[in-house]
Amino acid sequence: MLLVAALAGHLGRGGGSGTGEDGKRTGPIATASREATAPTHPSDGSSAGGAHKPETYKKVKLPDGYYLKFSDQPLMPHESNYDDLYLMCGGTAGCDFGHYNTKLVLLDQGEQGSLDACKQDTRYLPQTISVSRLSKGRQFCAITQDGLVALVTFQGQSPSTSASQYVTLDITIWRDAVPGGEQLGLQLERVR
Repeated sequence: MLLVAALAGHLGRGGGSGTGEDGKRTGPIATASREATAPTHPSDGSSAGGAHKPETYKKVKLPDGYYLKFSDQPLMPHESNYDDLYLMCGGTAGCDFGHYNTKLVLLDQGEQGSLDACKQDTRYLPQTISVSRLSKGRQFCAITQDGLVALVTFQGQSPSTSASQYVTLDITIWRDAVPGGEQLGLQLERVR
């Protein structure tokens, strides 16, 4: 038990591989800065009574071959497994976002995303979204089988001179935003 506590404390301070002298994570797998914020008015996607407070993660760098699990706190890229949202780059084919059991909806150019917009839009995409379809500020929604709703804002992709391929994202997550009944519809659709 002491080992677990020591490891948790070490990781909580930013220790471990991939850290600079100042203790901050470096490289394309840098930790996202987290700003947990409460909605300020109903038009930002909050539900009645403000029950769903979003968590916002700025400048998440997601490298090729890594994935995000939206239930993570803090949100960090993981290698392999390809859970809620992953990035795969294939030479001249470019990069694609993919998922396994997540519903993705690409919002129209200029459309402002919110919790309500993500829950109501049913223009679900097939397995992938090509990064070439995205420009800075373009948003897409991700609804997981666990009831999490994420609004992903594309901020850019690594320069061609970079040693690795990655994208930079701003992500807002609402936890438990899809009640059990709505969630059941997502699960039934997967079974068919």
